[in-house]
Amino acid sequence: HFSSTDCLITSVLFAATSHAMINPLVAIFVHDYLHSSLEEVGIIISILFFSAFLAKIPIGLLLKSNRILLTLTISTVIITIIPYLYSIADSLETMIIFRVIGGVGMALHLISGLSSISLVSDRNDSGKAMLTYTAIISIGLVIGPGIGSMLVEIIGIRGTFVAASLIALPSVLFSLF
Repeated sequence: HFSSTDCLITSVLFAATSHAMINPLVAIFVHDYLHSSLEEVGIIISILFFSAFLAKIPIGLLLKSNRILLTLTISTVIITIIPYLYSIADSLETMIIFRVIGGVGMALHLISGLSSISLVSDRNDSGKAMLTYTAIISIGLVIGPGIGSMLVEIIGIRGTFVAASLIALPSVLFSLF
């Protein structure tokens, strides 16, 4: 029997792994498949993190405790869909739009995930739950690039983006509990 805390921790493992699978591949994809300059590659990489940075303050101010779990589920859907959208990107402009949406989704996910774990965990164990949650994020970020690198050899970059969306799919299901 999985507790709500266990479900959130499992959800973030799939989400972080998916994100880390594709992050190293985005630069290669933008350069080689969308024929972008190195300067444009730098912009594409930065824009995800810049949009996440800009979104965090308003998200933090607007997020209400009675909507945190709903926000987590919505953000999990966004970050699950984004890798697939990368796979169909056919221009630099399209990729910029997808990266901005992904950055906002990432900011929503981070804030609502940390807030959710503190809400659903037992008050006596909330510190341990937060520690476990953030450690699991780190595990996903460590194993994701290896999985992505292996898959790109087998199914190519676009296929790896699709696979990352499929790997993130259980995170949506686990965020519902």
